[in-house]
Amino acid sequence: FLSVIVPVYNKQLSLSRCLDSLLDCPVASEIIMVDDHSSDDSRRIAQAYTDQHQNYKLICLTKNCGAGEARNVGATHARGQYLVFFDADDWCDNSVFSSLYDELAQHSFPDIAITGYNKYCHNDYKSKYTFHAHYLGLHTGLQSVELRLAKVICPSPWNKVYKTSYWQKHRLAWPEMRHSEDFASILEFLAEAESVLLTNQSYYCYNVNDGSLTRSLKADKID
Repeated sequence: FLSVIVPVYNKQLSLSRCLDSLLDCPVASEIIMVDDHSSDDSRRIAQAYTDQHQNYKLICLTKNCGAGEARNVGATHARGQYLVFFDADDWCDNSVFSSLYDELAQHSFPDIAITGYNKYCHNDYKSKYTFHAHYLGLHTGLQSVELRLAKVICPSPWNKVYKTSYWQKHRLAWPEMRHSEDFASILEFLAEAESVLLTNQSYYCYNVNDGSLTRSLKADKID
């Protein structure tokens, strides 16, 4: 059902937690790790998971290309009905995937689902992000664009589930940028969709790290 794409670049301290959280997923899944030419022990850690688990796959890039291109490479190898993108800093509450699957089926498997998420700060739980009940349910792609512009929908790559056939049909791809690729691409991803489901199923655990690239960006760079 799911193809989980995990770009990896120098994440030896957090990678095992991310990959462990995806073990024993209640819906059939494949975990595609794309090592973006790491210089630390990340590649060895990822390789160990592929050696132990048939549904874990490792793709190694020959040069550092950035998270966007690593996601693109992973997506070209996906065989699941849906794509999800994970950051190696974060982890998954995979028990939620069964209820998410049921909700997708109930809504005739939309092109995209946008979910709630759990927010952590330095591994300590802080809050759960959810949508107001008014926004829950199906929307068109253009309605979803309006919700993004109104900041109801965040631009992050990781709390969204994309139907693989939709992704491939429209040749969607992350731009080759070193930061803010989510801001640059989310409107395009949404606009082409016939149906977008907003749901409070919260499988993703987002860990705020003050040293991350995203946290260090200034507003002028994002603009």
